[in-house]
Amino acid sequence: MVKYISAELFMKLVTGVKWGLVTGVVMGVLAGVVAYMSTVAVLDALVEYVYQEMVKAGAPPAQARQMAELTRQIAPSSALVGGVISGVILYLVLGLVMAAVWERLKLPWYAKGALFGVVLLVIFSLPLFLAPPPPGLPTPPAVYSFVNTAMYLVGPILLAWFLNKAASRV
Repeated sequence: MVKYISAELFMKLVTGVKWGLVTGVVMGVLAGVVAYMSTVAVLDALVEYVYQEMVKAGAPPAQARQMAELTRQIAPSSALVGGVISGVILYLVLGLVMAAVWERLKLPWYAKGALFGVVLLVIFSLPLFLAPPPPGLPTPPAVYSFVNTAMYLVGPILLAWFLNKAASRV
């Protein structure tokens, strides 16, 4: 037997997706810009790292240099595009989940956003502690990590604000 969701729940989920998309575009562009800037900050070291690793893996030096230079060309724009796309996807899902549990959480809107922000922070920070980057991999200045951390906390609060405004209009 197929069980259908109510029209009210469906509208809440659609609202969550809509505002998740808006928040995802805003936060995704910000994340993309931060990723672009952090990549550019270490680009020369990253190119040299790619070259050294390819030579260690047995690639001829000329071919390794060519691939390293290709990294120079595509890494910054890939970081920007990846930040935007991942932000949109992340906040679409987050908007859907927040809309589904919105009324069950008996908290003010900012606390709901902060709760989801802490969950995001744990989900995305835990792998950094469990699997550190390989030795020699250039890492951007710490300010970019701090900005990313702040965005993981601010993004869900912004989404919660949008959802609260949408709920108060009904």
